[in-house]
Parts: sequence; structure tokens; C-alpha cells
Amino acid sequence: MLFKYSLGLDNLTLYRKDFKNADFSTVSTLVCYLFPGGMVALEEKLKHDVVNNKITIVSNTFALPSYKPTNVIKLKDFYQTPIYVYHWQPK
Repeated sequence: MLFKYSLGLDNLTLYRKDFKNADFSTVSTLVCYLFPGGMVALEEKLKHDVVNNKITIVSNTFALPSYKPTNVIKLKDFYQTPIYVYHWQPK
């Protein structure tokens, strides 16, 4: 929480938890660094649990398997690591 207060981000709430047990009903942004199987599980949770809100998802290295990213940013590191950005909306 020091990060939040040191930058004056009063409107920011950070949670570090298992997404499989998390409530996404009030989430606006989701930042993740999962593995391919975790991205499959995340996509399934989003499909079933997100009914009204739009969520911006930022994923380091791994993409959602069947959802097209809004943007892909390649880092200027040795691996040109991809950062996937999604604007998830219920279908």
C-alpha cells in the first residue's frame, strides 16, 4: 500500500489474490502474469462471471487463448516480451 500512497493514487485499490476465488463484479483493471493454462482458466472465469462491467486486462507474456488483444506491446528486452492489452466486454 506504500506504492498507492506514495504516488497519491487515492482511487486505486490493489488486490493480490487467486483470481479463481476473486469477485470481478467491481473490477475495472486486471494485471496478470500467468502461464498458458492460467490464461485459459482466466478466460473461462471472465466469460462466466463478468456480466455487466468492462475490464481492461494487461497480461505479461501470455495471451488469452480465444480473445483478440486490443494492443500488443513488445518490450525492448532480450526476448521482446509481449504485453497483451484487452478491453473485455461481456458478449
